[in-house]
Amino acid sequence: MITNRAYGQDFMTTSATIVVTTVAALTWPHSIIPWVAIVAGVALSAGIARLRGERILWQSAGAAYLCVPILALLLLRDAPHGAMIIVALFIGIWMTDTGALIAGNLIGGARLWPSLSPNKTWAGTFGGVVAAAAAEAGFVMLLGGHAFVGVMLGSGIAIVAHCGDLFESWVKRVFQRKDSGSIIPGHGGVLDRIDSTLAAAPTLAVLVLIAGVNPLFGAQA
Repeated sequence: MITNRAYGQDFMTTSATIVVTTVAALTWPHSIIPWVAIVAGVALSAGIARLRGERILWQSAGAAYLCVPILALLLLRDAPHGAMIIVALFIGIWMTDTGALIAGNLIGGARLWPSLSPNKTWAGTFGGVVAAAAAEAGFVMLLGGHAFVGVMLGSGIAIVAHCGDLFESWVKRVFQRKDSGSIIPGHGGVLDRIDSTLAAAPTLAVLVLIAGVNPLFGAQA
């Protein structure tokens, strides 16, 4: 998205970093090795950009932008009740997108940030938050937890998901790209499908693995 080379050295470097990071995380899940792989990939991309006289920060950021969320998902899955954590994450993300689409189309109204994302409305944004909060409340209650905890979880995931969406839109505006790619015609590229996940996964991983949030989000069983 930031160069005119579809499959150049930068693409290969980022792809290799993703593969190495994933294999390292599966082989040594509780070690520093996966993080070393990410740092090495970022450094290599930065070196290639420097030799070419290109923007080092942008060229090297791709490996971290993709690899950190991948590692976050793998670490979350390995945590206690990891499967339920991943389910909760994707329930929040999917319901955010669904609620935003429905509310945006039915209500319409003022645009959230016209210069950045012309199709996103305030109604759709709030609709996504409400839908995610309601869905997570039901999910957490199903696990034996408290609805309020689910509401907070869903609202938080929705807000971060919206931010991830806006960030990807901002990058496209910076480089004057309409779409992030052409693999999925009519959908703006693969990144448009996963931009929310790329933001929400690391955020949830920090809360669960570092801040010590209850892995069952308040559930008792």
